[in-house]
Amino acid sequence: MRMVTQMRTYATWEPWYITWIFKLKNDLVIPNYTCSLDEDFVNQVILPSVDAFALKKNGPGRFKDVEKTFSFNFTCDPQTAVTVKFDGETINNLDDVLKNSEEGNDNVGIQLLYNDTPLKIGDPLQVISSAQSRESLSFQADYYYKGGDVSAGKVHSSAVFTFDYK
Repeated sequence: MRMVTQMRTYATWEPWYITWIFKLKNDLVIPNYTCSLDEDFVNQVILPSVDAFALKKNGPGRFKDVEKTFSFNFTCDPQTAVTVKFDGETINNLDDVLKNSEEGNDNVGIQLLYNDTPLKIGDPLQVISSAQSRESLSFQADYYYKGGDVSAGKVHSSAVFTFDYK
């Protein structure tokens, strides 16, 4: 690397230039930080059925009685940082609850969690700061009851997940 600087004395720039030459003792290796997602991940998470009365009795909020865990397994370059982002349509005024895409039951959605903390849909979250060669990430899915009317019927939500490696 070559760097040229101009000399300054007191309050003026002088017409003298100094050239600095830097030589690397060893080759410069730029690391490639990445991971490969194992093909065996579950791309559909199915929660057990729940009674509408049980949701109402539980009250507004997360319904923990039927939590479902799902995982992603990776092979990573060591020291890779991993960030995940889930994108999907949310219930009005709730940025951490996926909207039910089926007709009716607009007051019931699906909440995704990491380490028992709800994920904000659309916000990236660093889940690994310095990866080992094999990593596994577990998430949870719960029903979420907003309050109000509930009737028998399906609840279906979808999200697209994106992993970013640095």
